[in-house]
Formats: sequence, structure tokens, C-alpha cells
Amino acid sequence: MKVNWFGAYGYGDCIRSMGYANTFARKTDTPIELNIHWYGNDTEKFHSTDPESKYQRYITLQDEISIDYNMVDIRHHFNSRDTVYQGIAWKEWDKGLHLPRFFPVFDQGLSLHALVKPKKPRLINKNQICIWTPTSNIHSLYQWKNPLKEWNTFRGIVKAHGYDIVEMSYREPIKDAIEKVATSEFCCGYGGMGKGLAGLFWKPLVSITERPNNTYRETPWAYPVDNLRDFHNLPTMIEESIKRIPIVQRDYNRYINNQGFKIERYDIF
Repeated sequence: MKVNWFGAYGYGDCIRSMGYANTFARKTDTPIELNIHWYGNDTEKFHSTDPESKYQRYITLQDEISIDYNMVDIRHHFNSRDTVYQGIAWKEWDKGLHLPRFFPVFDQGLSLHALVKPKKPRLINKNQICIWTPTSNIHSLYQWKNPLKEWNTFRGIVKAHGYDIVEMSYREPIKDAIEKVATSEFCCGYGGMGKGLAGLFWKPLVSITERPNNTYRETPWAYPVDNLRDFHNLPTMIEESIKRIPIVQRDYNRYINNQGFKIERYDIF
């Protein structure tokens, strides 16, 4: 089966394309040809100050994800001028179906089919928390992704809890961002950027967002929060996220292996 996907620059966008294809191939025993459409060449950057191209980001992430390459063939198309895919942020199947529609979407929009597993787990630095903020982003965020505004105060509160902080951003090579997330014990940041990486490595996650359902669909074990006041309970929020991870992993494995089950409702915190 051929799948066409828009070549986006976001970490989560890249990871989800591989997650959808790999999960569907394994679940249905159907080989997938995943065609990634890039509207520039392999050296095109999202911004001139970026340390690497969008394609290089994708390839680096691809090397981190456990994919069955006997079932998934990833092909990249540069300078693509197929107008069917231009401007489509959420990608489509050849037959015009919105990609996620091809998979069951469970209670409250939980999408087990987008989850992935890391190829190379890392040693964890105990008590280390990886954070990300929009302060070095090129463009401003949607309001729902940026409810805090006072990001220096956020950093101070996290530090006051005694965590060892490392901070990632889009302005560093993605391999460095991956290492920060992979070697951290916990993660916390706005509803974008590092969320996809935290999902790849199944990290306990506190997601800053005004749209908890969005976080719930992509990282159903994450604890959503939309104000600074709640960060005084950060250790408790992290513990709640930790409790959810084995439940989601169990249901993901059941889903992959076509084991009939009625998915239990994950209450939104």
C-alpha cells in the first residue's frame, strides 16, 4: 500500500509519519511504501539559522525509531510539485483519505496507532528533567500552545523543585535534542517540539497546553497543565504520568497484536 505524507519540519510530524506506517504494517501484515514529499531539496532549512535541513532532521529521527524495514519502505521525493499535497499539514492516503481515519480512534480520541518505540534506549540521568520553551522559536506559537508566557518564572519553579534541568530548542542539532530527552528521567514543555521526542522515549511528561485532548491523543500518559500555579505540584504531576505509561504500553501491544480488548477510559487529569 502506498502512503503519501507531507514533509513537515516538526519533530512530532516526522515521528508520527513513521509511527502510522510501522504500526499499520505490523498490525495488518501489509507492506507500506511511505512516500515523503518535500517541496524543496534535501538541503532546504526551515530557517537559515538552523543547523541542519528538514530532511536531515527526518533522517536522524528515522535512525532512532524501531521500524520493520521488511514491511515499511520509506522514500523521499524532493522538489515535489504534486498539488494534491501542497499545503496539507495533515497528510493523506493516495485515495484521498485522511491518514488517521484509516485506523481506529479509541475513547476520547486516543490514537495508539501513532506510537513508536526507540531503537537505542539510553542510560538515564536520575533526577534530570528536559524542558523546552518557545523563547528561541522563530515564529510565535498558537495561544493554546503558549498559555504560560512567563517562561523564566517557569524555569525558576522547576529548578526550585530540585531537578537537574537541561533545555532543548529547535536552534540546536536534533541529535543534541534527542540526547537531552533520551537521557532525562522526566520531560516538561509546551505542547509541541519536544513532546514528540518525549513520546518516542516514553518519558514521564508534563505538557503545557490549553488543549488537553490534543496532548491526550499523541501522548496519552502526559499530564496537561495550563497555568504556573499548578507547577508547585510538579512532582505529583510527574508521578501521575509515570503511573499511566505501563497502561498505555500494555494497550499499545494489545492493539499491535490484534488482541481483542475494550480499551479502558483514561481520565484526563
